[in-house]
Amino acid sequence: MNLPDDLLSFFNSNASATPAFVLSESAIKRRASEFVLLKERLGISKLLYSVKACPLKRVIQTIHPYVDGFSVSSISEIELVRGSVGDDCFAHYVSPLINDDVLNEIQRGPFKITFNSLEQVLRFGSQIPSGGLIRTQTQRSALRKNFLRPKSAVSKLGAMASDIVARESALLSCHISGFHIHNAHLSTTMRPHINNLSFACTLRDQLKMLSIKEINLGGGQILGTLGETEKQTLKVEIKKSNLDITIEPGAGMVWNSGWLISRVVDTFTKCGKRIAILDTSVNHLPYVLDFGITPQVYGTVPKGDPIVLGGATCLERDILGEYRFPEPLKIGELVLFKNVGAYSLARANRFNGIRLPRIFWLGNSLDEYVETVYQTQLT
Repeated sequence: MNLPDDLLSFFNSNASATPAFVLSESAIKRRASEFVLLKERLGISKLLYSVKACPLKRVIQTIHPYVDGFSVSSISEIELVRGSVGDDCFAHYVSPLINDDVLNEIQRGPFKITFNSLEQVLRFGSQIPSGGLIRTQTQRSALRKNFLRPKSAVSKLGAMASDIVARESALLSCHISGFHIHNAHLSTTMRPHINNLSFACTLRDQLKMLSIKEINLGGGQILGTLGETEKQTLKVEIKKSNLDITIEPGAGMVWNSGWLISRVVDTFTKCGKRIAILDTSVNHLPYVLDFGITPQVYGTVPKGDPIVLGGATCLERDILGEYRFPEPLKIGELVLFKNVGAYSLARANRFNGIRLPRIFWLGNSLDEYVETVYQTQLT
């Protein structure tokens, strides 16, 4: 298909099909291939897909040939991954929630686990002879919103480096093999990873007894345009570190694979401002509120009369953004949001009873895709 014109043609012919998420198989494969090349170029040991970004079975199956495993954050995600690609698939468990049920489930196949606190390490570490990681705070962040930054001393995520050093002797029997540092979000450079690797090496050198062999640098990359200098810097730093390096992109794998197709249901002028109401809402793109991101829309222009796109709920802040189009929007016209493959389906909700979007998979053709767990939430 020739996106997005064919999407317009298909959904104009299927008036009841909106709102709808469309996921492009070719876009997922293309981005996964780019991450594989980055892994090989930089000497990264493991490339994982962070399932939480888009936890659909077909997405997992599509990405599986390109990655060394998956990053999961719950028993449900473990079951989803292994139900999609088999019990022998490597899974890295990262979550503040660790209990006996989690340990029993994760150990059914090859795995790694990240402990969120030193207390978790002391409680469960001796049960993981293969070794676990400690999530570690650097107290710096690439996140743009203060309330989302896992960096302060009161954050629930990760242990302070000073506490790890101070309690090193107590950790000796806990099979700790490395650190997990994740403080980037939608980063178009590898600078956060360069900084975090330097931080990890400094911390490792302060420890006198623990044998640190690996670091998980988390996700948060959407690739962007990486300069040769930056690539070479990270490559050199990885080699100098003598550590096994893991990255686990989530949004970076699927961000540009997704479209949200919506339809105009009302237009009016209020206080001199043109407004269009859509049959979708921020329910379906919750990061609009979380991160203050204005999603991209197909067919907008830099000049013209602005129009506010509002969602279908009674929430005053259900505003998707202000845009300009070549012609005024009309009732029944389609509006296509692009680059919405990550953290949309995964976090969509039914506030006000607005139904969740239908899912369409764009492979050799465009077909509706039914995912049982998701589908039960539609009504």
